[in-house]
Amino acid sequence: MNNSVRDRVGDALPISTVLRGLRDSWWVVVLASLVCGLVAWVACMFETPAYQARSTLYVTSAVESSVQSAYQGTLASQQRIDSYAKLATSESVLADASQRLGGGLSAEDLRSTIKTRPVPETVLLEVSATATDPVSAMRAANAVSEALSDAVSSLERPSASAPPLAKVTVVTSAEASAKPVSPRILRTVLLAMFCGAVLGTVAAYIYYRVRNTIDWVEGVSEVSGKPVLGDIPLDDSLPANGALDFNAGASESAEAFRKLRTNLGFSNIDGSSRVILITSPSQADGKTTTAINLAAAVAESGKRVVLVDTDLRRPSVARRFGAIEGIGLTDYLRGSLSVVDVTQTVGIDGLDILGSGPLPPNPAELLESHRTRECFLELAEIYDYVIVDSPPILPVTDAMVAAQWADGVVVVVRAGKTRRSALETVLAQLQVGSRTVFGVVLNGVEASRRQYRYYYGAGTGGVDVDGVGSRVSSKAL
Repeated sequence: MNNSVRDRVGDALPISTVLRGLRDSWWVVVLASLVCGLVAWVACMFETPAYQARSTLYVTSAVESSVQSAYQGTLASQQRIDSYAKLATSESVLADASQRLGGGLSAEDLRSTIKTRPVPETVLLEVSATATDPVSAMRAANAVSEALSDAVSSLERPSASAPPLAKVTVVTSAEASAKPVSPRILRTVLLAMFCGAVLGTVAAYIYYRVRNTIDWVEGVSEVSGKPVLGDIPLDDSLPANGALDFNAGASESAEAFRKLRTNLGFSNIDGSSRVILITSPSQADGKTTTAINLAAAVAESGKRVVLVDTDLRRPSVARRFGAIEGIGLTDYLRGSLSVVDVTQTVGIDGLDILGSGPLPPNPAELLESHRTRECFLELAEIYDYVIVDSPPILPVTDAMVAAQWADGVVVVVRAGKTRRSALETVLAQLQVGSRTVFGVVLNGVEASRRQYRYYYGAGTGGVDVDGVGSRVSSKAL
């Protein structure tokens, strides 16, 4: 296996790739956030509102005239506060508060609604009550506060005639509040939306890792280490037709194939590679569409090109050009016709095709024969370039067999469909077979993911790439 390919197998995805995957899955994060927020809002609508009332008590200890004694009294009050906070929820205090309320709430009912909190660094004690209506909360808080005050006076009195050593005074009585403390709809919804966004991000990441497809040009480079010859835009009309009309102007698809033609020319600086095989990992990756339009783009540059259909299982080149499907490569391989007899014109200047011909029972054996090699050599003598459309590599061995007669291979992958592991496997097989790989083409790229954005001037063939005027050379190949 190619070392560069082997090194990438099993590697963690680069952080840039993961971030791009999450960026493209933004709608999952937003949807999860909105759903969680909506669920939280509905839950709040069905939740019974709760109201809280709070009273404030002041704790004092025996006070004498000296400053030192007053300070010691304050310390003693602070030490007592924690005990008084617990005393407020004791059985005796709550029973007394229940009686003050007329027995409407038992001591146990009050215990579940009452909370106490010493105010730090002070001698203040807060008593709060929570209920389903504000008046009940107010009455409960005041009843417990008064009961606590009486209980402390009784407990802190050394004798019936002596004054108490400490006392608790209600300084702020509880009042009924019109604003419920729960549900806190805004806070709850915002928190739920944040949690939903986190869950959506995790789900999007897991999905991206499980799916593990190639979506960007950078992803191709990360997996293959090979040149990215082009990124073809998503165009559903391409597979149903023959070649694009390159004379019609600078459409986005046409410019993408012109760019592919130019980049392929750069990878073949010395011009010695004239037989170029186009393949892909799997079906529906767009290899035939790429082969057809690459051949037409090369023909547009003034070269003579022949497009050969070596897919002897599911051929489509002749059908898509509207040519005769019953004559082609297999007729030549059987020795019944010459190469000139089996090629057909398709109405594009400089471009001929050689269809598959009648389908044989043994495609791999035919393609492995020296007769196939002779066919490619003879075509290379007649034409400037021979573009070979082959079957996908992973399902059958035909492409690997035919590639031995080509000068180089171009691998086509489909954005969002081809798995990274599939491309790794294809490149490893080509490496084992000592096949030269010119580069990779990323097909079916959505506009938002394309590496380059093209802007066209009316009636011109010029291309403005990222706002900078330039013209693609038509003589690259």
